[in-house]
Amino acid sequence: MQLDSISTRIVRDMNEGVLVISKDGKIILANARAQVILEKKKSELEGKPFVKPFFNGRINDEFNQTILDAIYENEKVHENVVTYHVDDRCKHVKVITSCLRSEEGKSEGVIVVLTDITELVEVKEHLKMMNQIEKLNKTLEKQNKFIRKAFSKYLSEEIVEQILDKPDGLSIGGKSENLTVLMSDLRGFTALCEQMPPDGLMDMLNHYFDIMSRIIRALNGTIIEYAGDGILAIFGAPIRSDNHALCAVVAGLQMQESMADINEWNSTRGYPELNMGIGINTGEAVVGNMGSEYAMKYNIIGGCVNLCGRIESYTIGGKIFVSPYTIDMIDSELLIDEQLEIKPKGVNIPIKISSVYGIKEPYNIVLTKNIGRLCECDTPIDVSIFALDGKHVADEGKPGKVVAVSKKSLRITADAVFEKYDNLLIKSDVESYCKVIEASEDGYVVALTGGYWDWISRCK
Repeated sequence: MQLDSISTRIVRDMNEGVLVISKDGKIILANARAQVILEKKKSELEGKPFVKPFFNGRINDEFNQTILDAIYENEKVHENVVTYHVDDRCKHVKVITSCLRSEEGKSEGVIVVLTDITELVEVKEHLKMMNQIEKLNKTLEKQNKFIRKAFSKYLSEEIVEQILDKPDGLSIGGKSENLTVLMSDLRGFTALCEQMPPDGLMDMLNHYFDIMSRIIRALNGTIIEYAGDGILAIFGAPIRSDNHALCAVVAGLQMQESMADINEWNSTRGYPELNMGIGINTGEAVVGNMGSEYAMKYNIIGGCVNLCGRIESYTIGGKIFVSPYTIDMIDSELLIDEQLEIKPKGVNIPIKISSVYGIKEPYNIVLTKNIGRLCECDTPIDVSIFALDGKHVADEGKPGKVVAVSKKSLRITADAVFEKYDNLLIKSDVESYCKVIEASEDGYVVALTGGYWDWISRCK
């Protein structure tokens, strides 16, 4: 079989690799491009049986089989994309084979056209990978949104962001921060639990927590936990700010201000009226992930937190007691109706806490004071009065009388001496928890903190 010079030149200059193989399997021609693609010298190809340069291992079986199929079935056009290996490199080669015929139409061998499409395949694989990555990113984005949404139901958005966005977000440990702590508590909640069915109690609490949480978050506060009816929130971490003390006090005022709407909502559903006390303190505390590798919680510990809890315990419904450390950090003018010197457990030097009922420009919040107008009893009610030490009730009650009543307060006389802000339990045929808010020679005015019985009807 001979090729004329024109055909040879055409084949030689083609951009595709060309092999011409005779019927007996000998390579008649291998153009320059074929030599480049196959990485074989001309002397290794032309004049050699096809099996000699390529059958040196099974690594190129796919390529070899494609050529052999064309030799044995040369009446058909074969088209295939195969891998072709050179050392540790892999090429992707498009192979088209067709029958080579004489002028009389007789089969004289096969023409093999080779195109190196390695770059194209790599681009295609890259695009495929990019598409897969894009799909994965979209899936991850959906999952992240779901995780954020789900976690945000249990943690503040700031804590969720710290966990998900920072490499060490789930590591155990904390660091000391200067921040402001806010604690709130519902007065008489234990008695409410005994009076209300669980589903109604949960409905009422969820509505209450929802309103309070919105206020706290709007002022860059972070809710650490809901403990029963109580809320523990911090300002100044993990979102740092220079005005965390101010934000905490404004939040406290807005929380107390919102109680009127909350109780109106409660009233329309037959739920009882709620009364909340708030304590606020500023200082150093350690915040971070605490626990074990099995269970962790973003938490806060330190004397600053303990003192805030002590301050909150002096409050009655509607009151906000603020430590001097918080007030010292606030430039805005606060409205203070009383100050109280206290020496809580664990504190060596007495401190003066302030009852804040408002703030001037630019917030202009003023809380209304409402413990009710006391009405004298026609017949004083005999009661037993028990002092409370924390949650412990004194074993022996002191005799006393309820001499005047309102919806939220009582005036009592007692054969005992009590101090302002002492916690008491008053018993007759019913029980009411209260806190001394006025003390004089004529007796005591106590604000009811639990057991809101109808003392008015009993006093007539």
